[in-house]
Amino acid sequence: MKRICRIALVLIACAGTLWSRSMFAELTDGLILYLPMNRLNADQLRDYSPTGTTATVGGGVALAERSARFGNALNFRVSEEANARVVANLGEPDEVSFSFHVYADQQSEPRWNYFFDDDHQEPEGAFWFGRNRDDLLRYVDLDVPADRYPRGTWTHVCVIGDDQEAKVYVDGELMASGVSVGTNIGDRLVVGNRFTLTDGFIGMMDDFAVWDRKLNATEITRLRDRPVMETLEVAAQNRLPTQWGDLKRAFQ
Repeated sequence: MKRICRIALVLIACAGTLWSRSMFAELTDGLILYLPMNRLNADQLRDYSPTGTTATVGGGVALAERSARFGNALNFRVSEEANARVVANLGEPDEVSFSFHVYADQQSEPRWNYFFDDDHQEPEGAFWFGRNRDDLLRYVDLDVPADRYPRGTWTHVCVIGDDQEAKVYVDGELMASGVSVGTNIGDRLVVGNRFTLTDGFIGMMDDFAVWDRKLNATEITRLRDRPVMETLEVAAQNRLPTQWGDLKRAFQ
C-alpha cells in the first residue's frame, strides 16, 4: 500500500511538471525579448528569447543575488545612470506586451525614474514607462496612482497594447487603459532608465520580457507568480529526472 501511495505521489509530481512545461511553451509564443536577469557576463545580459540578442548594462548596475522574485535580479538603485541597453531591433509589431517584476523603493525625494524607454526622441511614436515626481506610475499618458501599487516589495507589472489601445496591469489587476501611442519599439530600447541615462529606476528589476502579441488575462495572472520560462541556469536544477528516478525506485 505504501508503495502504491509513493507511485501515485510521484506521478502527480511528474504531471505537474509536464503541465508547467506546457505553460512555459505557450508563453514563448511571440516572445521577442527575455532577460531573466539571473546572471551577468561582464557587462552583458543574455536574451533567452528566439531573438537571441544581448543587453549591455552600464552606470554601475549590479547583480542582486538571491534577493529577487525569482533568484537574482538587477539593482538599478546604484546611480541615476544605471541602465541596460538592448542590442537588437525589435521593430514595430502590430501588438506588444511588456512584463517585468520590480522592487520599487519608497522615494524620500520623488523624482522621475524609468522602467524602460524606447529612445525615440521625437514625441510622436515614443513610448516609455516609469514613476514621476508625484510617485505615480506613468505609461506615456496612462497613470496608476501611488496608492494602487506597493513599494518595498516585489510587484508584477504588465503593459499590453496595439496601435489603438494600451492597458496597464499591476499584480494581475487592470489599473489603467486608454489611447495607445503605438508599438514602435525599434532598436534603442533602454531598460531601467530614460534614453538620456539621467533617470535610473530607484529599485530592482527581474524577469523582463517583451512579446509581439497581447497577453491574455490568464497569462498575465500566471506571470504574477512565475517566471516567463526556465532558463538554462534553472533547468540544471530541474526535478523531472529525479522524479522519474523516484518512480523507478518505487517499483523496486
